Amino acid sequence: MKARILILFVITVALALSLAWAVTAQEPEPPAPRMGGRGVGAASVALGETGTSFRYVETFGVTEQAYLTDTDHLNHPNGISLDGADNLWVSEWDGYRALKYNSAGAFQMSIGTAGLRVADDDLFSSPADVGVDASGNIWVVDADPDRVVKFDSGGNYLDQIGVNWEEGTDNDHLHQPLGIAFDGAGNIYISDNGNHRVQIFDSSGVYSATLGVSGISGSDNGHFNGPDGLTVDSGGNIYVADSGNNRVQIFDSTGMYSATLGTGTCGTANTQLCYPSEVAVDSSGNTYVADAANHRVQIFDNTGAYSATLGQTGVSGSDNAHLDYPEGVAVDSSGNIYVSDWDNFRVQKFNSSLVYQATIGITGVPYVTDNSRFNAPYGVAADSSGNIIVTGEKGNRLLKLNSSGVTQWTVGEAGVTGSDNAHFSQAKGAAVDSSGNIYVADSDNHRVQKCTPAGVCSTFAGTSGTSGSDNTHFDSPHGVAVDSSGNVYVSDRNNHRVQKCTSAGVCSTFAGVTGVSGSDNSHFNYPNGVEVDTNGNVYVADTDNYRVQVFGSNGVYQRTLGTTGVSGDDFDHFDAPHDVAVDASGHIYVADRWNNRVQVFDNNGAYLTTIGGDWGSKIGQLRSPAGVEVDTRSNVYVTDSDNHRIQKFASGVPGWEQVNINGFGDRDNWGVWSLGTFNDALYVSTGNFASGAEVYRLSSGSWEKVISGGFGDTMNVGVDWFAEFNGYLYAGTWNDDGNGSSNGGQIWRSSTGNDGSWSRVVNNGFNDTTNGEVMALAPFNGYLYAGTWSYDTGIHGAEIWRSSTGNSSSWTRMVSDTVFGNSNNVAIMSFEVFDTYLYAVTSNSTTGGEVWRTSNGTIWTQTNTDGFGDTDNARIVSLEVFDGQLYAGTHNQETGGEIWRTSNGTSWTQVVSSGFDGVDNRRIAALIASNDTLYAIVANFSTGPEVWCSSIGDSGSWQKVIDTGFGGGGSIKLYWDNVATVLDNNLYIGTTTSGNAGGRVWMMLRQVYLPLVIRNY
Repeated sequence: MKARILILFVITVALALSLAWAVTAQEPEPPAPRMGGRGVGAASVALGETGTSFRYVETFGVTEQAYLTDTDHLNHPNGISLDGADNLWVSEWDGYRALKYNSAGAFQMSIGTAGLRVADDDLFSSPADVGVDASGNIWVVDADPDRVVKFDSGGNYLDQIGVNWEEGTDNDHLHQPLGIAFDGAGNIYISDNGNHRVQIFDSSGVYSATLGVSGISGSDNGHFNGPDGLTVDSGGNIYVADSGNNRVQIFDSTGMYSATLGTGTCGTANTQLCYPSEVAVDSSGNTYVADAANHRVQIFDNTGAYSATLGQTGVSGSDNAHLDYPEGVAVDSSGNIYVSDWDNFRVQKFNSSLVYQATIGITGVPYVTDNSRFNAPYGVAADSSGNIIVTGEKGNRLLKLNSSGVTQWTVGEAGVTGSDNAHFSQAKGAAVDSSGNIYVADSDNHRVQKCTPAGVCSTFAGTSGTSGSDNTHFDSPHGVAVDSSGNVYVSDRNNHRVQKCTSAGVCSTFAGVTGVSGSDNSHFNYPNGVEVDTNGNVYVADTDNYRVQVFGSNGVYQRTLGTTGVSGDDFDHFDAPHDVAVDASGHIYVADRWNNRVQVFDNNGAYLTTIGGDWGSKIGQLRSPAGVEVDTRSNVYVTDSDNHRIQKFASGVPGWEQVNINGFGDRDNWGVWSLGTFNDALYVSTGNFASGAEVYRLSSGSWEKVISGGFGDTMNVGVDWFAEFNGYLYAGTWNDDGNGSSNGGQIWRSSTGNDGSWSRVVNNGFNDTTNGEVMALAPFNGYLYAGTWSYDTGIHGAEIWRSSTGNSSSWTRMVSDTVFGNSNNVAIMSFEVFDTYLYAVTSNSTTGGEVWRTSNGTIWTQTNTDGFGDTDNARIVSLEVFDGQLYAGTHNQETGGEIWRTSNGTSWTQVVSSGFDGVDNRRIAALIASNDTLYAIVANFSTGPEVWCSSIGDSGSWQKVIDTGFGGGGSIKLYWDNVATVLDNNLYIGTTTSGNAGGRVWMMLRQVYLPLVIRNY
């Protein structure tokens, strides 16, 4: 399979996927961070000045659509098979689908989404083979994620063998499996290419046996070298295309070696094979071998003697007498032969006499596209006129877009490689010179192409189609940059060097040692992107060293970003940095590919902020960003490769300022969960599942950490609420081990807020560990009240406690675990004092959230109907007093959050419905009054948080002042009612990032109105 690339090299793409996280108390929001240990070196990262942020502006391309979807085209068909009814199944390697056609060639069904490379239940990353067992279950071999996925006959996900993106040599893991077959007893055979073995499982998927030696290649009869396709005949004999050994190995039904086809040496004789990729056996015992690198199918009789050839040995072609890297072969019950003809984008059908019959797919055309869709965009550049240049790694095209994203012209043939000047083969990085000429790293053609502003291309440097290591050749160039003098810098990836070429295309080595990888400052390890700043400094994304290297214009090493040889997801590390850009201020932007983010540093290399950081397809999220560019207006363009789009970001969020560094410099501080004020200072708690909550204090414009490590208990993952009472600042914690187990929430206090001054006054959830969180705190009538969140849903509800002193052992339970007579009230979401009453609101997913009040703490009365008459208002999450009325915000998954208000505490009127303007605004996370305005901070589960405001609170009077999550889009989330506070008439809001970007604190900027002065010039 894919003989030219995967037979000799195993490339495993390890995506940074966020792990599923289920915590009973707080499902489904906020979303989980990627769990695990604290990021390497997080504490050592150098931090720049606060205030740098970027907002999402627009998308070029169509999200998750690489091209127009149809079933008439096949994008690199790979393994194929036939089911019991002679239906043909095709695995589409670069189309990421498994497709079914009947014996007449008519399409029947498919699994997967055309062009979308995602490893999920019904989505694939690299489908290498497909088979159907005797029960009609469909099995898809998904190579790169190290798994084989099982579906029922209707294409519904059932199960899988292997663990997503987790290779291994034990019997629970696979390493780039490539083929599948079944015997008459229902046993499953998987060619585990990267482990050099065949794994055998029973029909239930239980491991049974191994052919070969796990993890060890070899050429004797007890070993394989990268086995590919395989089959089992009616007698139980097993045939394995032992690709790296250029042979087919045959074993009997007991697993004993029986015979070999091929000599073990790549060759064109009829007794030789060259990287065979699949094998099939007909009812007469004839064997058919897809001899990929020889562009043929070899046929052997039941004695193993050569019989015939399909295709022309060693000669590729696109007519019906030729094949071009055939990857799969299958034979139906009538003796018809099907061949997946990889580089012709088709499956060919021949009868038993080897006469051509039909084609599935369109010869030479992998798919149909338009100018609005990009297939795996990689490189991006911007010219001085604001035009945007985009290359397509999979699409093999160069596109020029105007500043509005409208395509002006294209060069290349969609999805088709070529070596003339009208084609590309794996177009990678791009750059533009001062005259508007475009330079493209045409990777697999080992050249750099220069295209005029009108799109007429010619070879600038390198020798087309020929790799090499002298100064007239490249070996897989990936990045390109142009300095102010017209010199062109090329990251010559496989030669581990950067070449500097004059404007005439004469090249010499600028940095690195040709052909020698290394990790010192004189070497690179597969460099990708390259950039030149206005001073002539050169920046190199040294990908496999996990760093960016900076050199002066003379080639002398200056400094390193990242940590050499160490990958990570904290802010001082990268995971496969692929590209780098520098703006006019010297800020450095790094496309950190497997961390799904762009890291931004100042000109000294100090961390400033992150763009993206969350794997996904919502706006602001990224999947495998490959390229980054900054235009003259400081707009940032990111090639969001696996989402098939370019996302544009602009500097800053109008009307707001980010006042902290993301996560306070630690990506494990993934959320800002609560804000409070005390002694004229702002206190902020982070959510941190790796090392426990941290608390920071902002005073006189400077931040200071006052709590780390969860108050000495790393299971205190966050502070849910701050409250001031009797001269102390109190903090109620969420105590959790990350798996839903808790030792009970705690309350801590301090009279100064300083580091080392805090003492614990409540432990173990008031001696009931099912009280996993102290969710809300409020002073009222000389007491401090505390409400809990219970983890024992439906059995043990939340509780309310109080103390007149706040001291340890002084707390009395005022509301029992039946919570106002209903144990489904699992949490006290917020408190508020209104008139002479203390109000408490609950989470109740059974009958709807409730509002209760008390004047003395002992007698409580419900003041609303459950869920305000709608059980979908499962949580009442926020309360605020404004202009003489009490406002309450709900969480509603079905129709969107609502806001209700009352002037007397008992008669409620709805003032906001349907999430203001859409169901995705599901939660009115917080309500807060500031400067004669009521603000609603809204959790939008699609495009990111929004902020709405009204000066009167009436229905129809609300205006949106923030959308798309302060510009961060769908990766930005909100916690509960304590995410906002006011200090010195400034409104502060904390946000959470579901990825590798860290929590943020935002301050609303005051509007200053100046007199209008008109001047004539």
